[in-house]
Amino acid sequence: MAARLLTDSGGFQVFSLSQLRKVTDEGVRFRSHLDGQQPLLTPEHSMDVQIALGADIAMAFDECTEYPADRARAQESLRLTMAWAERSLNRFRAIGMKSRGTISWAAARSPSSYRAGRHVPRPPPRERRASH
Repeated sequence: MAARLLTDSGGFQVFSLSQLRKVTDEGVRFRSHLDGQQPLLTPEHSMDVQIALGADIAMAFDECTEYPADRARAQESLRLTMAWAERSLNRFRAIGMKSRGTISWAAARSPSSYRAGRHVPRPPPRERRASH
């Protein structure tokens, strides 16, 4: 069996820099503790990095919500994460398929199907195994 590479979007790592970051709809700008530079991490850039690493499974960029969080904060975090998931998927579709040659059936699902509660994780018919 061939080894598979799963990568993370960087959302939790950004969360861990809470004192050094500013979250906006555009992405996350954080101040480097090493040299003071302030790079911007966007959903598109996160996907670019994961694809460049050769990920077989890539994660959408997300905003990790602190705990505890009130309802309004949790809703805002979900809104932002869903918007970033859509942008991550669009980037994957734009460049991921060209560089990898394939697309996973799960990665191709629109985040809006999750929002509407229509996502039921199951493999496509050709991948189902017959039960005995």
